[in-house]
Amino acid sequence: MKQFHKLTLIIIVFAIMLSGIIPANGHGDIHILILRLDEEIASNPSNTEKRLERAILLCQHGSHDEALADLKEVENLAPKRHERHYVAARVYMDQEKWELAKSALDRYISVLPQQSKSYFLRSQVQLKRDQSGEAVADMDQAIKLHSQPPLNYYLHLIQIRESRGQIDQAIAVCAHARQSLGDLPNIMMIQARLLREGRRIKEASRIYAQIRKNFLLSEMNLIILI
Repeated sequence: MKQFHKLTLIIIVFAIMLSGIIPANGHGDIHILILRLDEEIASNPSNTEKRLERAILLCQHGSHDEALADLKEVENLAPKRHERHYVAARVYMDQEKWELAKSALDRYISVLPQQSKSYFLRSQVQLKRDQSGEAVADMDQAIKLHSQPPLNYYLHLIQIRESRGQIDQAIAVCAHARQSLGDLPNIMMIQARLLREGRRIKEASRIYAQIRKNFLLSEMNLIILI
């Protein structure tokens, strides 16, 4: 259980760093954090937790080789710290080394197959590899594993389905999203647009009418939105 909490913390910290929630003016703030970790690691070189934290920050800083060196040390010190593969995948994605990123995620998922975030990440890598079918499969699994998938999971899958010309399947994803998240206006607008493109005009009209009713949109505002 303790290992699980550490793993979750690493993933959360990394997601926050990459989302830009933690400000980085130039890289100065990150540089200060890296220097602090340098001191802590110098006094305790076998601390894998601090090395993972530093690898995350080094990736954010753009110091990819140094990040990978930390991850290699983590592998040497604690081979069962499998979250190093997840962090390595993010480093490789930042470098646009898509095959290496996929391999790292494959290793991570083989050991920890219940982490929905990993499938979401691998789906993005699969798109960069021009493997949209595999990207769909990963997103299906990400949604299946998540107790309440976030909106961006559904939007990502809808986008992939639509790019593959799978309009009916994209519409079905919209319906699934509405069942899970409720009648969000952006999902409803996408679903109505896809229905219209699929020449299912009556169904599209019903959703547009529901949008107007639910969100008090005027006819002009609705035209602007679509």
